Amino acid sequence: MTGWTLTLLGLGSAGVFPALTAAWGLGLFEWQPWSVAIALFVAGLYLTYSAFAIVIGRQR
Repeated sequence: MTGWTLTLLGLGSAGVFPALTAAWGLGLFEWQPWSVAIALFVAGLYLTYSAFAIVIGRQR
């Protein structure tokens, strides 16, 4: 279940956040506090996941 959640979140983020960044660069989108919070949460989630994957991978 966790694998699917991370996969879907990652795929969604791979499409949504670059599109929002491009729209922001073109002046079509303005970053709101809630959108910044979501972006930082997703980045933190994947940094934490990566750190645990590296540590667990080295222990095996």
